[in-house]
Amino acid sequence: GNSSFTSNNVGIYLGYSSADEGAHNFTLLNSTITSSTDVGLRALLSDNVTLYNNTLSGNTNQNLYLNGGNDFWNVTNNVFSSSTYGFFDENGGTPNQNDTFFNNTFQSNTVGVQLQYADYFNFTNNLILSSSTGLAISDGSDSNTFDSNQINSSGSVAISFQNFNSFDQNFTNNTVDTYLYVQCYQNSSFTLSNTTVAVNRITNFGAMNIYACDNAVLNNISISSHTSTSYGGLFIVNSDNVTVGN
Repeated sequence: GNSSFTSNNVGIYLGYSSADEGAHNFTLLNSTITSSTDVGLRALLSDNVTLYNNTLSGNTNQNLYLNGGNDFWNVTNNVFSSSTYGFFDENGGTPNQNDTFFNNTFQSNTVGVQLQYADYFNFTNNLILSSSTGLAISDGSDSNTFDSNQINSSGSVAISFQNFNSFDQNFTNNTVDTYLYVQCYQNSSFTLSNTTVAVNRITNFGAMNIYACDNAVLNNISISSHTSTSYGGLFIVNSDNVTVGN
């Protein structure tokens, strides 16, 4: 721990072109990676990596870049700030899977978190703050879980989906500028009551999104001020027998 990597092209590069060349079981603790001209930490085909209590800041293109085949990461208590992407996920031939991000701060990046080919990730209790786009999800990313995260002060949009096929994510107890973000996906017993949303630019679709969620019941909901997209306050797609009432 307590190491620093400053003003390199890439601060730390893990792995190479095949799984047997990966940097498995790597741990980075209490360290800083700053002012890289390209990437702070870049990884390819490296599993079981732990990043704990580090600061990655001011790295030009990405603070953290997972380039494919990086599974079972534990990323906890880190700060990712002042880059084009706080975290960037890409498919370098195989998706990244089963990675956990807990209690991290993504601040003042152009895009806080970009998921292109991420499957079965768990994002819990993270703060995404003061980005143009807080969280961007492409339709190559499936079955990820977002629980109790906060996305605040996004300049363009808090959550951007490539299309509604990228709605296949699980969102629970997440907030955008203190208002609950509601998204239902494949839950045939979904109910929601007594919920108010009064903020613009929550997503590039609806302020609430109901996708592949037959028989959902929404009672006493209030949505206002979501004017930045053509999909309205409540967007329902691929869902039958939905009831909205008081």
